[in-house]
Amino acid sequence: MRSPRATTVLTYGILSLAGVFSFSLPESLVSTSIGVVQAPPDEIRLAGTIRDFTAAHPDFDVVPAAGLGHYAGNVGVALGADGQPVFVGAGFRVDTQWTDAASRPIAPHIYQPGAPVFVVSAPTVSNGAFSDTYDSSLGPYSAGNVGPEPTFVTGSTMPVLTEPVGLPPLIDEVVYTGNGFTFLSGDVHCNTFVVGGQHRIKIVGNVTILCEVDFTVQDQGTVFELLPGASLSLYVKGTTFFLDQAEVNFNGDPADFTIYNLGTSDIVLEDGALVCATIISPDAPLVMINHAEFFGTFVGETLDLSNTSEFHHDGSGASLDSCGNGLADTEGVAGSVSTGGVLSAATFDEWYNDVPGVNVSGVHRITITRDGWGVYSFLSSDFHPIDGQLLGNQADSNNHYFTYAIDAEFVYQQCAGQFVEFNGTDDMWLFIDGKLVLDIGGVGDSTSQYIALDRLSLVDAETYHFQLFYAQRQSFQAVFNLRTNLVLSSDDVMPSVTAMFD
Repeated sequence: MRSPRATTVLTYGILSLAGVFSFSLPESLVSTSIGVVQAPPDEIRLAGTIRDFTAAHPDFDVVPAAGLGHYAGNVGVALGADGQPVFVGAGFRVDTQWTDAASRPIAPHIYQPGAPVFVVSAPTVSNGAFSDTYDSSLGPYSAGNVGPEPTFVTGSTMPVLTEPVGLPPLIDEVVYTGNGFTFLSGDVHCNTFVVGGQHRIKIVGNVTILCEVDFTVQDQGTVFELLPGASLSLYVKGTTFFLDQAEVNFNGDPADFTIYNLGTSDIVLEDGALVCATIISPDAPLVMINHAEFFGTFVGETLDLSNTSEFHHDGSGASLDSCGNGLADTEGVAGSVSTGGVLSAATFDEWYNDVPGVNVSGVHRITITRDGWGVYSFLSSDFHPIDGQLLGNQADSNNHYFTYAIDAEFVYQQCAGQFVEFNGTDDMWLFIDGKLVLDIGGVGDSTSQYIALDRLSLVDAETYHFQLFYAQRQSFQAVFNLRTNLVLSSDDVMPSVTAMFD
């Protein structure tokens, strides 16, 4: 028995960047309706707070120690208690960007290296139980096919399950017991299904079983086997039991046997039972007790592992978004460790807060305009909105040194292809639901990132905050390009500022 391992829990994976920036339209948007009931407006005005600085500020008019370029990882993945970005430092220069399946640059922390375990709440692991990973495309789990503990993405949106139709008439009990075997090649609709007493079930072809109550496989020597080319879809409304050293699809492909838990009762593996499967259980946990072993993929409410049970997660598949689409991200290359030209957390804290003697603030509005594809954009390669205002141009042709923060709202529409794309020359961080989704830090190079909202585990039809934080810290380029198909709204009122202009 292996020693217990620590469990990695990612509360935002969600969830989860080289390339030439392009404003090409995502293919998914061409054929996907945004799905709003009312016609969206042609233009949207977004109000934000702009803060003017002088070149004397230690974070402005600087060149990072690792040179001009894109830096990531210097801002925390969640907003602080004051609703502002938090400088954490210890970031890095991005030598090659992380990208998604469509080769669009993404924030490094959004990258999904393999198939994580999507759960609602964090798993419970006790008494010598542990989890690790393997790759079913390389064969069964073995000493040569084993990896580290999986990442559990908590707060994940669960799929909506529906029971199958077109099955045979309902029968009360299906019971197989005693020595011998049975070939099962037809669909079954029953109240309870029980296999035990060292009986062997051999699945032939594509079989569907719907249990209105419980499903049980039990007893040492009892085997549930899928023959070559076979598949089994099991739907259960009550409890699913695998007990007493029973073997189910052991050393098989977990993609061939899928268990859909339609109810709120547990799926239980106990007392040395071995199961290889894909389990989808939105409203109930997978409970593993007393040396039970699971091999495959689990999506569900949570896991409860105890008493030397072993959860072996199949990492062969691509990570999935909330629509079930594979993410297939490509890992980038991190360069030198660097703060990207930011002196300290204290100096960074001045960027988006009014500080007398350090900055002067006002309101600025941008207008995003909708095109024929339903994409709103604000595109500026010369973004100098406060020339001659606030602290002035400081004997220069433009007022170069400022920050800009926009706080808006939108309604998430699952599987509607919603996205945000930004391209700029200096820092920009975007937070959705208080979580960092675009991470473009640094000074100098024009850099872009893209986020597809379906990978963020948001809840359909819910309203979320869209909080964008921008900084212009140098004098030779000022690019601010924003594209999105979100119908954003912001309060068109004056926030508390030290000066007023538009």
